[in-house]
Amino acid sequence: MIKKLKINKGFTLVEMTVVVAIFVLVYAASLANFRKGDNRSELLLAAENLAGDIKKIQTQTLSGSVAEEIEPVGGFGVYFNLTNNSQYVLFRDNGDEQFQAQPGDDAVLETVQLPGSITLDELLFNDQPTADLTIVFKPPKPDIYFNDALAASSTIVLASEKLNEQAGKISVYKFTGKVSAELINLPN
Repeated sequence: MIKKLKINKGFTLVEMTVVVAIFVLVYAASLANFRKGDNRSELLLAAENLAGDIKKIQTQTLSGSVAEEIEPVGGFGVYFNLTNNSQYVLFRDNGDEQFQAQPGDDAVLETVQLPGSITLDELLFNDQPTADLTIVFKPPKPDIYFNDALAASSTIVLASEKLNEQAGKISVYKFTGKVSAELINLPN
């Protein structure tokens, strides 16, 4: 007696359902990680752009003047304010090492808007929180003034609405003139 072996070709409905479910899970996990990485990149780019603007102002101070300026006065600076945490101001200082928005005082060179989901979260002056921060580079070295004082350092922290576990940190050091940008992990 020879039994005929039944040869099954193809997949059962249960096997196909399991395979599709696995693909859906892998796709969902990779999509979530992609969005998280995209949000990290947006935050890091905003921090690097802000650091670049600070370096641009520092370089502008070394050149000593802006277009059509006959005699340089003061230095150049960057102003941050937590009450208007979606922007910062690049300005030409009138010599008092502080940002004054009144007419006839400091000349605003540019008001820079942060990307939509990025905001100024914290401003530190010598590791102490402050509501506003002015960084002024004054020629010829350039000397760096933080809130009208020759302090050691300042830090600007950026936050993202889409990213709760990390922040962008921009540090400016008085003695070296170094400006750095990085992502930091926030405590849980």
